[in-house]
Amino acid sequence: MTDNNLQWLASKTFSPKDQKQFADFCGDINPIHMDSVYARKTLYGQPIVHGVHTFLWALEALCDQRSLLICKAKIKFLEPIFLSETVDCFWDDRNRLIIKSGDTVLVRASVQLQTEVLPRHEIRIEQRSDAISMPKELTFAQASTLPRQPLQIYGDPSRAESLFPSLCRCYGITVIAEIAGCSYVVGMECPGMQSLFAALTFEFRGSEAEPSFEVLDSEERFSLLTVGITGRVIQANAEAFYRPMPTTSLHISAIAQQVPKDEFSTVHALIIGGSRGIGEATAKTITAGGGKVTITYHQGATEADDVAREIRNFGGVCNTLQYTIDTPDELPFDLTEYNQIYYFATPKILRGRTALESERLAALYNKFYVIGFQVICQATIDKQVKCNIFYPSTSFIEEPAEGFEQYVQAKLKAEALCQTLNQQSMLKVFSIRLPRLATDQNQSFAATGLASPTEMMLPHIRAMSR
Repeated sequence: MTDNNLQWLASKTFSPKDQKQFADFCGDINPIHMDSVYARKTLYGQPIVHGVHTFLWALEALCDQRSLLICKAKIKFLEPIFLSETVDCFWDDRNRLIIKSGDTVLVRASVQLQTEVLPRHEIRIEQRSDAISMPKELTFAQASTLPRQPLQIYGDPSRAESLFPSLCRCYGITVIAEIAGCSYVVGMECPGMQSLFAALTFEFRGSEAEPSFEVLDSEERFSLLTVGITGRVIQANAEAFYRPMPTTSLHISAIAQQVPKDEFSTVHALIIGGSRGIGEATAKTITAGGGKVTITYHQGATEADDVAREIRNFGGVCNTLQYTIDTPDELPFDLTEYNQIYYFATPKILRGRTALESERLAALYNKFYVIGFQVICQATIDKQVKCNIFYPSTSFIEEPAEGFEQYVQAKLKAEALCQTLNQQSMLKVFSIRLPRLATDQNQSFAATGLASPTEMMLPHIRAMSR
């Protein structure tokens, strides 16, 4: 397929309002779509647009621009679409709808066009308030053996008419509600909480059977489920990945088995970004050895409180503070209180899909990894605080991966800054190139055998303490 085959249909930037309207319509309120704090712990680090929503938007564009209607579709959700990301929809000469960001294909749908007018069906659409309020939390084994379940279609017709006016006019609200209902089945029922929509195949085929869904196949090695969905209007198969669970840190009681109880008794550490991941592991390790810590968080107040509670229940000392590196003139901590600082502030590390996105990521990484770190160091120098500072660089510098050039460049700039600080100030900066560790940052379907943050950090904490 070349660009000459593509006919542009529409562009869209999905907004939080669009997201909420679609969730209210279909009932799929999975937090990977709706909760930015929860979504930080998932594969993509931020909320993603409902896959079915993106397809229905593309179908709306096809209806508007080409006046074409379909009777079958085979859709593959290849890459996530993020809120506030502008995407384009195209139609090609092989009867395919294609959604792209720059040169990256995000969604591809092969469709069969209608050759005759399809009969209209009326189905019962339940009120959104009757849907379950939280996704079911099934294990992969529970999901793969789930027996046939009744299918209910939720929705608010006014939401559909606002989102997809042409589809409602051409197909009828019942058709759109059943297609959208596939998102509810996957995101809320099976697999539920840990779902990631991979593909959807459907055709308009009226049925007198009671609407239902059932698991048709499961492949544990790929974490993949196939769910058959029988409605009044459509017959569908949905393929969904069972997403990796968010990573969890070792409990402080387990860490204490590796650390003498007074080993870090002279340490009073400030941990920037200590509510989860490497920062959480570092906080627990220091306090397990008798040290005191203050951990900062950006959004994860609940997570930071959980870490602090675990440490305090163990008998340790841990304070929490909200800190956003965008407000460097408003440091919420007194740097003179600390003899160690650990800098773990980070956004989700992603590939840039367009030149514009790569530029945005370069600026973002520079803000987090260079400017934010420099602010902390300069404030420490200004207050004439003598302390050790830990800066995590990356082994990606030695083993570059395609698409992460902006990330590597930011870390190289930070390493140069660390070298300058060591030569020109009273600070002692430990700049260490860490490998990929078992944290949410490195979450993937193939992320096995990654090193534990606790095991990786312990020797570096000991070096800092000497």
